[in-house]
Amino acid sequence: MKHRAEMAGKFYPDDADELITTIEDLGIEAGSAIDDKGVSALIVPHAGYVYSGVVAAKAYRQIKDNSYDTIFLIGTSHKARFGKAALSICSEFETPLGVIKVNTEVMEQLVLAEESFRLDEDKFNGEHTLEVQLPFLQTHVKGSFKIVPILIGTSDKEEILAMAEQLNPWFNERNLFVVSTDFSHYPTGYVAEEVDQLTADQICKNNPNELSFWMNQLEEKRLPDLLTGLCGYPGIMVLEYLTQNKNYRYKQLLYQHSGMRLYKDTSRVVGYWAISVINDNMVDKKTNLKDTLLAVAHRAILSQFEAKPSDLPDIQLEDNYSGIFVSVYVKDELRGCIGTFESSLPILSIVRRLAVDAAFHDNRFNAIEYEDLDQLKIEVSLLSPLTKIESIDQIDMLKHGIYIKKGMQTGTFLPQVGRRNNWTIEEYLGYCAKDKAHIGWEGWKDAEIYTYESTVFTDRFD
Repeated sequence: MKHRAEMAGKFYPDDADELITTIEDLGIEAGSAIDDKGVSALIVPHAGYVYSGVVAAKAYRQIKDNSYDTIFLIGTSHKARFGKAALSICSEFETPLGVIKVNTEVMEQLVLAEESFRLDEDKFNGEHTLEVQLPFLQTHVKGSFKIVPILIGTSDKEEILAMAEQLNPWFNERNLFVVSTDFSHYPTGYVAEEVDQLTADQICKNNPNELSFWMNQLEEKRLPDLLTGLCGYPGIMVLEYLTQNKNYRYKQLLYQHSGMRLYKDTSRVVGYWAISVINDNMVDKKTNLKDTLLAVAHRAILSQFEAKPSDLPDIQLEDNYSGIFVSVYVKDELRGCIGTFESSLPILSIVRRLAVDAAFHDNRFNAIEYEDLDQLKIEVSLLSPLTKIESIDQIDMLKHGIYIKKGMQTGTFLPQVGRRNNWTIEEYLGYCAKDKAHIGWEGWKDAEIYTYESTVFTDRFD
C-alpha cells in the first residue's frame, strides 16, 4: 500500500523538476554545512517551503551525501491527541520525486511489543509534519534508504520515555533520526526571536527534565498571542531521552521566522530552528582514524627521502572494510593511485606500502620528488566488501565503486571517480573496462561486475 503525496502543490511544488530546483535554491541561500561528521539526528521545521524551507535546507545540508540504512521520522500530530504513537500501514511513501520504502521489519517489531506504538493510518491522512521532510531526504541522502514514520499523539512524559526506550536499539551510526517541529506560533516577530532562542538553548542542554520545566514555565507566562512555543515538543522529548547522559552535542544551525520571509509581516509569526545532534564519539573515532592513516602515509613517503621509519603502533581494520586505496596529489593533480581489495597485513602496514607505491611506482605518472613534498596531498579510501551484481541497474553512481573481472583481467574505479567526471553508468563501465581492465569499451558486457562503497579520508582540501 502506498501513502500518496498530499502536500505536493500546497507546502512544496508538485512538479519534480521545479521541486528539485526549489530545494537547490534553498540550499544555496542556506549556505554551506557547519557539521558534516557524526550527525545522529536533526531537528527541522515543517512549514511550507516558502516560509521554513531555508531553515530546513540548512539542517539537511549537514547530511548531504551521507548514507543511512533507516531514517526515523518523528512528528507530533496536528489533528488530534491520542495514546501511544501512530505508525502507518503503508509500505511506501510517495512524493513527486518518487517513492521511499518503509522499513516494515522495524515497524512490525515496534507494534509487536504492544507498548508505545500502534498501526493507525488515519492519523497520517492530511498530516504535513513528516511528508514535507521527504523531498529533502530524497535529494540529500546518498543511495537507497528506508523510513520509519512516527506520529506522536501524547505529551505524557511516561509514554514518551517508553517510546524512547523502544526506539533506543535503532539509535546508532547506521540510522538517522529526524524530529519535525516549529517553534513559536503567532506572537510578534520580536517576541518569537526572544522566546525561540531561549527554547533552543534549553533543547541544547540535552536535559529532558529541564526542557519540560521550561515548557511549563513558558505556558504559565501566557505571553500575548503565543499559542505554543514548540508544537513538536513530544518528539523533541523522545530525542532528548535518547541522547541524555551520553556524548551527544546539540548544535544550533539557523533560525528564522515567517516574518522574515515572503510578505515580511512580523505582527504574527511562526518560528523555525534547524538544530543538529552530533555523536562526538563517532566524530572522535573517525577523526583519530583519519589522522592516523594520513600521518602514516605521509611518513612512509617522507622516509624514502630521509630514511626515518614510522614508529606509530598498528591498528585493526574494522570488519566492514576489506580493501584500501591510497591516492597522492601534487598541486591538486593526481600523481599516483594504488590499492588492494584484500591483504592479510594490518591496516597501517598496508597503508605504508600503498603510499610508497602510489608516490613512486605508479607507472602512469612521474615519481614524487623531494621538492614536491610541500605540495603533497594524500587520500586514503577504505573499501567495503565486493558485491557481485546481476544488472547495471544495481549501480548507484552516488555511492558505488566498480570492479570488473574478465578472466585474468581486472579493473576498478573508486566511487569518487564517476562523481568527479559526471559520467553516465555506461561511461563509468566503459572507461573502466577500456582503461583499467584493458578489455575494450564494451568488455564489461560479458564480464563479472562488482560494486563496493568507500569511506574517504583526505587532506587534499585542508
